[in-house]
Amino acid sequence: MIQLINPSTSKNLETQKNYFREPNLGILYLAAILEQND
Repeated sequence: MIQLINPSTSKNLETQKNYFREPNLGILYLAAILEQND
């Protein structure tokens, strides 16, 4: 899941925008970032 929304991949910049359109997916995206920072 984290790989699909990995912010380090420019390819997924468009995907990130799609995630933020859906609140639940946006939360998953933010959770993935927090996991990467641990």
